[in-house]
Amino acid sequence: MSLVDSRVSIKGVSEVSSIDFVVNKNKCNLNIPRYIDIFGDEAKEDLNLLGKQQSELESKLEKLNIELNVVCRELGIDNLSDAGTLKELFKGAVYFKGKNGERFPEWRNVKIVDMFDFITTNSFSRALLNHTNGSVRNIHYGDIHTKLPSHIDLKQVSLPFINPDVDIKKIVGVNYCKDGDLIIADASEDYKDIGKAIELVNIEDSVVLAGLHTFLLRPKEKCAIGYLGYCLQNYYVRKQMMRLATGVSVLGLSKTSLCEVEIPIPCFEEQEKIVTFLNLLDKKTKLTDSVVKNSQQLQKGLLQQMFV
Repeated sequence: MSLVDSRVSIKGVSEVSSIDFVVNKNKCNLNIPRYIDIFGDEAKEDLNLLGKQQSELESKLEKLNIELNVVCRELGIDNLSDAGTLKELFKGAVYFKGKNGERFPEWRNVKIVDMFDFITTNSFSRALLNHTNGSVRNIHYGDIHTKLPSHIDLKQVSLPFINPDVDIKKIVGVNYCKDGDLIIADASEDYKDIGKAIELVNIEDSVVLAGLHTFLLRPKEKCAIGYLGYCLQNYYVRKQMMRLATGVSVLGLSKTSLCEVEIPIPCFEEQEKIVTFLNLLDKKTKLTDSVVKNSQQLQKGLLQQMFV
């Protein structure tokens, strides 16, 4: 009220306008932005910094493409423009070779029941979790669907804690997650996410449990870290899970059904090569995204200077 009484113009707060200005200039429109700048100035982009970042990102991308092309040639692919044939990677139709150019042993199709031990999970609801306080982290199936990537690096991903007042004394040591474990969501509202899986890496000192609506699978044999997480993204495997899902509004995947799903298992050395290649592709995707975002900021900065 004091501003009204004092009839004072304050930048970004108030404006004294004449009747003529309101009626003739603004056609009696009293929308506040017509009189007061409530938006402020656009933040200025640092063109020198953005230009330097763009050059560095493009240089990294060029080096990464060279690495990828080397691996592509090993697969018999000229370059990533032939990446359509990569869908054959998990069928063994496109394959890596040994040090002396020899073919690795034939791949095995192994049922999940023969490949993994099923480890007991908990049923803690979202209400029993928090993001600030606790000593034990918990993976909820909802997070698998909405925000967690196929490979969970505990050094880079923050997981919710189980509330300190929740009694977890009855949970035995074998039920805690280990590097290379798979966690599969057993419920989903659509087919594309039913049976969605993540693989855990770099757990180190973290204490992690698999939670509500999940299966925790532990390999019975040594596998290259990262392979199983990629393998369960393969459409051949995903299609089996989609066919076995039951339900109408919410789909479910039973343990009995999951046990019958077959996954392709190459020898350990070939698994390592596959993981190296797919890791490079992941890096390329993220780096390309950074190049695009930085380029957009650079464009924005140039436009600011052009239209000042």
